[in-house]
Amino acid sequence: MIKIQAYMPVYNESDVLPHVLAHLKAQGIEHIHLIDGWSDDWTTHIIRGFPGVTHEMFPASGPSPIQDCHAILKRIEDLA
Repeated sequence: MIKIQAYMPVYNESDVLPHVLAHLKAQGIEHIHLIDGWSDDWTTHIIRGFPGVTHEMFPASGPSPIQDCHAILKRIEDLA
């Protein structure tokens, strides 16, 4: 049996995040890992209501004034 996973970069997505997570779960995604660019909204609170969703702040060193897409994609590659 194949386990399907999703890796999702996010930043202040609390307005759409519950809908996206529910949709992914309904599609059979067993594990969703959020790579959070240090959101300052309700993102971290929202994921608590979704089993199988994990979360990390990225970059680990703290908030950055830019979203480094190369570094984010490298992190997803490392995780996968």
